[in-house]
Amino acid sequence: MGLFSWECPECLDSIISDSAINEGENELIGWQKRCAVVFSDGTTLVGEYDGYGRVHCDIGIVVNLTDALDPQTCDAPFTMYHEACYRAAGEPMFNGIPSRRAQDQGYFFNDPSERQLKPEE
Repeated sequence: MGLFSWECPECLDSIISDSAINEGENELIGWQKRCAVVFSDGTTLVGEYDGYGRVHCDIGIVVNLTDALDPQTCDAPFTMYHEACYRAAGEPMFNGIPSRRAQDQGYFFNDPSERQLKPEE
């Protein structure tokens, strides 16, 4: 499976992977690879998204989010935020609305300057 991602429900930009960041070109959007995943059971994981469905969590584990997708519909029983957006929104719980798939796959976006600034900036 190729690159794919989800859309942050707060800023509507995709969660990006490290592969989407080019040194000296668009480093300012590097914060968008940090994510918080809130599952329907209340579990929250924080880490870096790799672009292939895996979150490399700060607690030292790697979680493959594709394992949680509904096999019939591919719906996600989680909401995925940029970590900064999640914190700025007051660390919301799962609201029953799964994250939408990102049209740009977290990699194929045009102009990095059109992406959101980090919420606290």
